[in-house]
Order: sequence, then C-alpha cells, then structure tokens
Amino acid sequence: KRILLLVLFFVATGLCAQININIGSSSVGTAPISSFFSYSYVQQIYHKQEVNANAAGTITGLTFYVDSSSTIAESSNWTVYLGHTSKAAFTSGTDWIPAAQLTQVFTGTVTKNNNKVEVVFTTPFTYNNVDNLVVAAKENSPNIDINNFDEAFHVYPHLPYSTLYYKGDRAVVDIASPPGGIRADYKSSVTISGLTPSASPACPFVVYPANNTQNISLTPNFSWLPVSGAT
Repeated sequence: KRILLLVLFFVATGLCAQININIGSSSVGTAPISSFFSYSYVQQIYHKQEVNANAAGTITGLTFYVDSSSTIAESSNWTVYLGHTSKAAFTSGTDWIPAAQLTQVFTGTVTKNNNKVEVVFTTPFTYNNVDNLVVAAKENSPNIDINNFDEAFHVYPHLPYSTLYYKGDRAVVDIASPPGGIRADYKSSVTISGLTPSASPACPFVVYPANNTQNISLTPNFSWLPVSGAT
C-alpha cells in the first residue's frame, strides 16, 4: 500500500508540475514560429509575474497549440532556445536578446498531435524565477504551409511589444545576427512543463494608466489584462 501511495504521489506531482498560460485562446499569430513563411525566428518575453511559478525549477518542455484546421507539415524543423532577461519588452525591430544569453534546449522535427505541438527538451533549462523568461524558436524548413494564407499557432494579446519576430523566404536565420524584425502585442499560448504554479493567481498587468504617465485624472478608470485562475 505504501508503494502504491508513493507512486500515486509522484504521478500527481508530475501532473501538477506544469504552468498553462492562456491555452484557451483561439487567435493565431507569428509565434512561436511562422508557418506561412519559409524561415522565421521569434523571441517572446514571458514576465516572471505571468509565469507565476512557486519557485525556481527546471523547465523540461513546452507545448504550443495549433489551430484545428491547420497543418505544420512544412514548418516542422525547429530549434528552440530559452533564456533569462530583465527586459520587459522589445524597444525596436532590432532589439533582439543576444544569442549569448540563450541556451539551446531542442533541435529537430516537431509534429502536430491533437492540435498540440509538444517540444520535449533534450537539454532542460533551469529557470531562476527572478528574471523574465525568454522563449525563442527558429524554423528551418524551406517550404510553407498555406493554411488559408494565415498562421497556424494560437496566440493571446498581451503587453505591447512582448514578441519580436522575423519571417522571410531567403535563408535560415543566423541568431547571432538576425535581421530586423517586427514587434507584436501578443504571445504564444503555452504550457510550460517542469515548473509548479504558485498557489495563488498572478498579480494583474495594469494597462491603463501606464506606468509613469503624467497628467492622469485623479479618478481614473483602471484597466488590466485578465489573469489565469482568477475570478
């Protein structure tokens, strides 16, 4: 009985060791890669406040969510990197987080299964739960997936310039010197495996009034982004 209880404990612990971030979104965008261009490189910043882990830990994989009507057969050659940053947003189209600050955690072929792409890391990443988390991915296949002339992966709206992406048809991106990209106000819906969520919901991101804004009404209408797990 004690062995059975111990096994059940570890199974339950393993199932709880994942953090879901807006996985119910149905919008699509250019993250974590572009399926509609031959090559892409995308960096995303997930704030510590949004990750909302209960402690530092080891990230063992990421799950991304694909539109049910889309295919990624021609967009499946990925290299994935993780890193830490104090940066809260990208300030320009060339404000890439340097390759030296990133750790390659996966390279290979991914597949869509039950409208998900699960990336199991060959090199787990130790997240310090102090800095913001960088998720970067490079797609290396020369072909594209048409998908009604749209992207395939689910994204959700967030703080301005949380994502920086490049997509094109010329060549595989060299992450040591990526070309100028485009900033986006969204990020990938994602499940982070290996981290345990905090027992309480994350603190919300206030979007109005913006931090340090002057000449605001003394009785402003505050607005903030939804918080996963909060009612």
